[in-house]
Amino acid sequence: LALNLAQRRPKDVQGLLLLAPAFKLDGWSMPWSTRLLNLVRPWMLPFDCELRERPPHGLKDERVRALVVGAMHAGSSGATGVFSTPLAAFAHFNVLARATRRRLNEVTLPTLIVHPRHDDMAHLRNAQLVQTNLGGIVDCVILDDSYHLVTLDKQRAIVADRAAAFVSRLARSAAPSSTAAAQTRPVHALRRAQTGIPAVMH
Repeated sequence: LALNLAQRRPKDVQGLLLLAPAFKLDGWSMPWSTRLLNLVRPWMLPFDCELRERPPHGLKDERVRALVVGAMHAGSSGATGVFSTPLAAFAHFNVLARATRRRLNEVTLPTLIVHPRHDDMAHLRNAQLVQTNLGGIVDCVILDDSYHLVTLDKQRAIVADRAAAFVSRLARSAAPSSTAAAQTRPVHALRRAQTGIPAVMH
């Protein structure tokens, strides 16, 4: 979604922070049936037909995983996700992924990719695809002790530190142009101009 937004509205995005980006759900825990969904269109699938998520639920940290699974059982899906996803949703995801992949070279924004080496849901080749095909400067951080949910898993502190440093660099690079704009435009116009923020995909 973040990459697609950058393609559609590049002037409104200053940078991209991509956390375990997925163009294919090809991690080691994903069932073989997810690969078949590339062959169908969303309208071909009944919405009540679902794929149930299986362990480790994107988490290598067993303590956090237990908390997340407990919250799922308690019905707190808004905070932790759900146990099952409609197959039609996966088909819609594939449509978006194909459309976005075709235009990756159009994205020239500064980008930070953070991806687990052993991602259970999206293989590392997804990050390599993005890094190779984007048209701008790309930094890539590979995590050796995390699964897909990098902001919750064992190396979440590293993710937070690298993300904060990346956003700070973007803010510093934008500061000179904002100062110059303040000298030539009214304050209310400047505020609108400063709304561009890094887009995040997880």
